[in-house]
Amino acid sequence: QQLADAVEVDFNGGERSGTRWANSTITVNLVQLDQQLSVNVRLGNKVGTASTREFDDDSLKAMVAEATEAAQAARESPNLQPLVKGPQDYIPVEAALPPMVNFGPGERAEMVRKSVAVCDKKGALGSGYIPKTYQTTCSANSAGLFAYYQYAEAGMILTCRTADGRGSGWAGITGVKDLSLIDPVRI
Repeated sequence: QQLADAVEVDFNGGERSGTRWANSTITVNLVQLDQQLSVNVRLGNKVGTASTREFDDDSLKAMVAEATEAAQAARESPNLQPLVKGPQDYIPVEAALPPMVNFGPGERAEMVRKSVAVCDKKGALGSGYIPKTYQTTCSANSAGLFAYYQYAEAGMILTCRTADGRGSGWAGITGVKDLSLIDPVRI
């Protein structure tokens, strides 16, 4: 097998989770954990790409072999941009605060409980969704680049209906990185 002239690797993965409720009752808690690794192999001005969601040694070797074979079969790319070289200076961003990273179904259920208590006092039925995203991205290449970023965010969307079904209203907040900004009673 031909050795690569250059390699780029990208990782994306994390958690997408949430709690849904309808008619003032939780209907579902869900969580999706996902990860993917992609590799670009360069052979001169030819590029081959492959990816995998499996991280065992055999799967990683198969991914690299697939990308190498794709590069061997690829057309020349005369305008292929060079790899970003060496370590880069990136502005540090604290976008994965521990309270948000650890925000789970128990905390979401408590938010629903508080929201439903207000709905009950007002004689309304509450329905809504509390999504959470916690993702990691990482890029590296054989020219010395390494870039890593994590973020965690959540939101809360609430729809209230009158008991007779003749009126409704909604409020919500999304893209929140600081959990303390989500006030289920105020929403």
